[in-house]
Amino acid sequence: MMIVICFTEGPHDMSRIYRAKVLGYFIYFLVNEKGELVANGVPHPDKERAWEFLLRCTPIDLSGIPLLECEEEYSDLVNALVRLYEGEHADVKVDLRFTNLSITEINVLRAIRTIPRGKVTTYSSLARALGLRSPRLVARILSRNPFPLIFPCHRVVRSDGIIGGYMGSRDLWYVKAGILSREGVDIVGRRVASLKRYFYALKEEELKGYLSNSSPKVDNT
Repeated sequence: MMIVICFTEGPHDMSRIYRAKVLGYFIYFLVNEKGELVANGVPHPDKERAWEFLLRCTPIDLSGIPLLECEEEYSDLVNALVRLYEGEHADVKVDLRFTNLSITEINVLRAIRTIPRGKVTTYSSLARALGLRSPRLVARILSRNPFPLIFPCHRVVRSDGIIGGYMGSRDLWYVKAGILSREGVDIVGRRVASLKRYFYALKEEELKGYLSNSSPKVDNT
C-alpha cells in the first residue's frame, strides 16, 4: 500500500458525511469544509453496519452533520478504500486532518504505515520501537484510529499471535481477520498461524526520520 497523505493548516469545521456504494459495499466517511478527510469507516455490504463502523472511527460527535451521497471528487478515495479492504494494493492521494489526537497518537499511526502488506507486528514491538510504556497504550490508541485501512491498524496483533479486537471491539475480530487473510496472512481461528513467518520488526532508529516531535497541522477541537 502506498498512500500519499497531505497535511494542511487552517481552521477546522466538520461539515459533511458522505455515503458511497462500490462493488456491493457501503462506506461512510467524514470531511471538513475544505474537503479534507477527517475519518473513514470500513466497507461493509450492509449499510447499517457500515454506518456503525464510521461511528466507531470518528473523533467527533456527528450530530447535526448532513449525510450526502458521495460526490465524484471522492471516487478515487472510495475505490482505494475498497481495494485496501479487499487486501489489494492502492495508490491514492489523500488530504486528511488529524483531529483531537496527541502527538504520541499521531506517531503511532504514522509508524504502522511502515508495516508492509502481508506482514504483522505486535503491540509490544510497536510500543518498544516508539519508546512507549505499555502495549495496552498502543492498543487503546489503535482502537480509536480515525483512518482504518489508510493507517493499517489491522496489522498489529498480540504477542501470542491472537489477532485481538478491531475498531475498539473484540467482537469485530473477524473483520480484522478477513482483511489480514486477504492480504496474504494465514489466519487460523483468531490467531496468526505463524507469527514468526509474518512478523515485521519495527526498529526505533528506522522510525526516527518518519515520526515527528511536533504536530503543527492538527486540530484539537
